[in-house]
Amino acid sequence: MIKDSARSFLSSAFDGDAVRDFMSAPAPASSRNWQEMAALGFMGIRIAEAHDGIDGSFTDLLVLLEEMGRVAMPEPFFTSAIHAVEILKAAGNPQASENLLPMIAAGQHRLAVIAAPD
Repeated sequence: MIKDSARSFLSSAFDGDAVRDFMSAPAPASSRNWQEMAALGFMGIRIAEAHDGIDGSFTDLLVLLEEMGRVAMPEPFFTSAIHAVEILKAAGNPQASENLLPMIAAGQHRLAVIAAPD
């Protein structure tokens, strides 16, 4: 089911011309595509249902990532919906999880992970 919905959406939203246009735009983030991906559950694939996600497995995630790679999707999905989500879950801060995870799942926030120098 994930593969079929991902392939259908991604192949229409990120055809070759759209990817080239996206990469050459001065501000490349597409709010419309981001919101549609959130509505399909992509952003919440690794977020628990208690935080408005779909509580998908790593296998579910890999199926989705394979389809994203197939179209060379230029959105910042990995940093926001995977990397940041897994760090938040591992951090053990329930308040941060309660505040941020539902917003990530809904496509309202895009997060980036940075490392502070020693």
